[in-house]
Amino acid sequence: LVSPKYIAAQNKGVILPARRKGRLLKELRNLAGTDLEKEGIRVFSFKDQIDKWRVLIKGPDGSLYKDRWFYLIVEFPANYPNAPPTFRFVHPPFHVNIGDNGFICMSNLDKDYRSSDTVHDLLGMIISLLMCPNKNDPLDQTRIDMIKKGNEAQFQQKVDEYNNKNSKANPDDWTTD
Repeated sequence: LVSPKYIAAQNKGVILPARRKGRLLKELRNLAGTDLEKEGIRVFSFKDQIDKWRVLIKGPDGSLYKDRWFYLIVEFPANYPNAPPTFRFVHPPFHVNIGDNGFICMSNLDKDYRSSDTVHDLLGMIISLLMCPNKNDPLDQTRIDMIKKGNEAQFQQKVDEYNNKNSKANPDDWTTD
């Protein structure tokens, strides 16, 4: 695994269609020029496979996921940027819009995706989703029912359980694993 800055500077040996490779390198250069750590984001690409990334995101202040770091995989399909990248939590949080398989129910990653959406923008939207779940479009009916039926304490207990099991307090703990 390497940083976006490294890939952006050293893109030799990467064999992808020109348009796709150009867009991925542009995304990595944009990320390399951003202070992602302040936003609670860390991105790593494989040295020789720039169409698959490992991403760490920090739960936003004021959310049930505050100060917890989560690990995602981002994969770019063959027809990217015309089709959205796939974002999946490797160890998912307990959330109404995120399944136990790690997939995220968010319209910007599906029907509302635009090829002009940057990965940086999409990661920001995922962090916002952690702050403000979309209760009108839940992925898991059981989870939303906990909230709607007044079982917030049970929901909070599950969030805490998943946070302890599926996240880390320090992002460096993910990179050492």
